[in-house]
Amino acid sequence: MSERNISACFTGIWIESHEHEDALSEIAQLCRDEDWRLASWNIDRGLHVAGSVVPVARTANERVDGLRTWATGRCLDAECGGIYQRDSA
Repeated sequence: MSERNISACFTGIWIESHEHEDALSEIAQLCRDEDWRLASWNIDRGLHVAGSVVPVARTANERVDGLRTWATGRCLDAECGGIYQRDSA
């Protein structure tokens, strides 16, 4: 991203990348350094405004907890492989 674009006060930029998380991480760091607000959109998550999204594990903790209990011994564990066990969450 050029300094010229920032100085011209562009309110949005379009970035295509094969390394999405790396690109977003670098842009987020620049925004923190400059005290700018960051909003991003992608087809999987939709609109995300940094600092204003509360994780579903906090807003729906009881429902998530119930799903974890239900999934124990029934579902595959996407992070660790094998059958999901409650203590691995």
